[in-house]
Amino acid sequence: MELSEKLRLLRIRAKLSQSQVGERVGKDYSAIARYERGDVKPKIDVLQRIAGVFGMSLDQFYTYNLDEEAQGTLSVIHAQENRTEFSPSSHKVTVLVELDGTDECMERWIARLRQFNATIATT
Repeated sequence: MELSEKLRLLRIRAKLSQSQVGERVGKDYSAIARYERGDVKPKIDVLQRIAGVFGMSLDQFYTYNLDEEAQGTLSVIHAQENRTEFSPSSHKVTVLVELDGTDECMERWIARLRQFNATIATT
């Protein structure tokens, strides 16, 4: 299993958001998202802190073996992400936004919501 998938599954099982993991390791949520997508691999010191969030050493994190239930959970997550059918008239969409109270954060989320709305309008 890829590091990115393992990180995502462990985070979901721990019921933590990307922001919460990021706060605990000294990174922002977007860095955690990049790690989970496999866009970037964390440096060893960051990876040690990430393993610590889940109560593991770095060695335990790398050798952690997911059971069948976890594999099934991951399959469901992938299936939900890979859905291509979407009808705005038949589906309600809820967007959860975490804000830190700064103007920059608010502007960033407004831009993202506008982008989201534009994507919905074209589907």
